[in-house]
Amino acid sequence: ATLAEVRTLHLPDGSEVTLNRYSTLTYPKRFKGGKRQVTLEGEARFDVTKDTLHPFIVQAEAVCVQVLGTHFNVEAYKADKQVKTTLLEGRVAVSAEGAEQRLVLSPGENAVFDKRTLRLTQHASPHASDEVLWTHGILYFQQESLQEIARQLTNAYHREVRIDDDSLRRY
Repeated sequence: ATLAEVRTLHLPDGSEVTLNRYSTLTYPKRFKGGKRQVTLEGEARFDVTKDTLHPFIVQAEAVCVQVLGTHFNVEAYKADKQVKTTLLEGRVAVSAEGAEQRLVLSPGENAVFDKRTLRLTQHASPHASDEVLWTHGILYFQQESLQEIARQLTNAYHREVRIDDDSLRRY
């Protein structure tokens, strides 16, 4: 169910997922086979229990994030133009349908998949920990355009925030 509050889920393997407002995580009652796979719509912070024999896989639209045990954030709202994976601790491998490359992230890096161009790019994220402040009910903005702030407010409150003036959007 999609709820208007941040909540924490405990998965069958002991992993913990903090799910943002209006986000949905689909997972089985029990993980079977050689992998632990979940599907995300929206945003979630993952604290994955290490299990080298059973990789943990997050499917978020066209993006696939594979880990053995780590802390990371995935932002994958349907209305957004990109899917972003930010690594806080450990290592993750990020791939995407339509993108040829597979990126391996180190802590403090993110992978951004552009849904229009089907490009997957890797970036340094020096303030990676700020990206999960939402888990504490904080929306943190530093040097962001009003358009980006409006996008995040729209996702956080499930109400469209639109800026009609082009010059204000870029401000």
